[in-house]
Amino acid sequence: MKNRDFVSRARACVRLLPLAFSAAVSTSALADDGLSLAPVFSDYAVLQRDRLVPVWGHAAQGAEVQVSLGGQTASTKAGPDGAWRVDVPAQGAGADVGLTVSSGSNQLSLPHVSVGDVWLCSGQSNMEFEVRKATNADVEMQASADAGLRLLLVPKNTTATPQADFAVPTVWQAAGPESVREFSAACFFMGQKLRADTGVPVGLIASSWGGSVIQEWISKPRLQAIGGYDDGLELLALHGTDPDAAAAKQGARLAAWLDARIGAAQWGAPISIGQDKAFWEDWGVPDFAGFDGIAKFEATVTLSKAQREAAVALVLGRVDDSDQTMLNGALVGSDSGWDRLRRYPVKPSQLKVGQNTISSVVIDTGGGGGIWGPEARGIELKDGTIVPFDGNWSVRRGPQLAGLGNPPLVPWQAPSGLTTLYNGMIAPLEPYAVKGYAWYQGESNVAEAKHYETLLTTLIDDWRQRFGGSQFLVVQLAGHGPMQDHPYNPDWAHLRETQRRVVEADAQTALIPAIDVGDIYDIHPTNKREVGRRLALAVERTDGNRVGTHISAARSGDGVDISLGREVRLLGGSAGPVGFELCNSTGACRYVDARLVTPDTVRLTAMAGDTEVRYLWADSPVVTLFDLKGVPVPPFRLSLAD
Repeated sequence: MKNRDFVSRARACVRLLPLAFSAAVSTSALADDGLSLAPVFSDYAVLQRDRLVPVWGHAAQGAEVQVSLGGQTASTKAGPDGAWRVDVPAQGAGADVGLTVSSGSNQLSLPHVSVGDVWLCSGQSNMEFEVRKATNADVEMQASADAGLRLLLVPKNTTATPQADFAVPTVWQAAGPESVREFSAACFFMGQKLRADTGVPVGLIASSWGGSVIQEWISKPRLQAIGGYDDGLELLALHGTDPDAAAAKQGARLAAWLDARIGAAQWGAPISIGQDKAFWEDWGVPDFAGFDGIAKFEATVTLSKAQREAAVALVLGRVDDSDQTMLNGALVGSDSGWDRLRRYPVKPSQLKVGQNTISSVVIDTGGGGGIWGPEARGIELKDGTIVPFDGNWSVRRGPQLAGLGNPPLVPWQAPSGLTTLYNGMIAPLEPYAVKGYAWYQGESNVAEAKHYETLLTTLIDDWRQRFGGSQFLVVQLAGHGPMQDHPYNPDWAHLRETQRRVVEADAQTALIPAIDVGDIYDIHPTNKREVGRRLALAVERTDGNRVGTHISAARSGDGVDISLGREVRLLGGSAGPVGFELCNSTGACRYVDARLVTPDTVRLTAMAGDTEVRYLWADSPVVTLFDLKGVPVPPFRLSLAD
């Protein structure tokens, strides 16, 4: 944090309080009989209005504890372990009403605590994306000061078991140029508009990790309830006691996954690629443009006898996302994580005098792919020098991940593991009361769009039960990747449709389309102000008129009518809506003409054999159809009734 003196003073009186009723307990705090509050509470916090407010902490065993928030008071006794919790009666919004906790002669006073609306913002890199990187960042930061908008940035932490404390101290801060700089841009801009629209205090909690899969954010009990994760969760537990055994089992899991999906005939012809440290999307090779899938990298390294005897490691570079690496035909390492350096220990007995062969199967689940990074590649010697590989990589393309699903996750390894980010970055917040959630994630799960429906539905229910807020805002994936001149079937389109279906099935959720604010070259589009505006608009739409939830298709004579459920307009100068396709039972799709026949209905020219309509079914489509608030009609796919 920027203001270290303020953090130190705040943490001196507002410390971790383990709870008997919590899944996470800090044994170090149990030994301390002093009065304290859980780490999520600090001065300048915002507590949720119009509902019971949980407040919890630690005191002497059996001590009477009284909590006052504004004009409401509640009391309790600390348990045998000193843990206590009260639920303060609901009250309306108010600025700086103050929170006071007393026990005997001890008292904690947080005079600037406010009551208003609290939002938990989470996801992967597009939610983590900081204000300082956003479009027009300098101007936005200079105009950010607002004493009624409060921010809590959760420190990154990955751990095998649920925690009661944050990885490092953090405190609530009022919005301003310094506090918003490293804060989530989408979350901040949402809060800024909500403040302008409602006038009540708004508290934003940002807890995100770039590249994270959704499985990282779901609690262990709920993952177990889904089914299919028992092996990974057992490995997570094993890693805590025997990391080497866990790593060996994980390598075997990945090997089995690959063997079941790839045959010798699936590898393409080899191409020679220089070790230029770039993602394969940037090679200029058509087969690897926008490729999410599996490829095999091969190289050789020539060693003298002295070099072989001094060898300590194979340095491969960074791999996006997973790899299985062989040295002279034997497995030497397997890892996952798009920005993790692959440095695998080796022994002289694994090497030859003369030419040695390195073969690495690389699995890319989305975004950039391949072996990349600034590190020298080769065999590392005892003195730290690197014997480089002989010349270029020989690379063979394998199958796309579409239809294969994601490879088995390394369960202990954020951001592509199981439940470790929930343990380290969500559990310390429980059971802080919130109004709702803003969720921007999915890029790392595009290869398992069908299963994502279960995962997202589970996460929504999991968090609602833990924090109480009902509104869940889902940002649909932004446009990314090359534009095309023909219909095709990208993984990203399937994931967007899954997001839409989850929202359609849950009246307390909302879909936030971002298809039009993406970047074909950059998976991290910078226009987060518009994403934040749409998040805030979704909060305001409480009449059931939710984006993307009332879309239907029906035949009408020789055409197809698409009812959009809201009044729309054409923007961008087009004569009619673009991006509509009709498909037949064989899966053949074609672009079709469309026209607005009523303010909320689009008519398509159809053929008798058409069975399905698709809209914006592409990585980076052109978007012209928007509602009256400037929010685009989201991508969708619908079956046609006969």
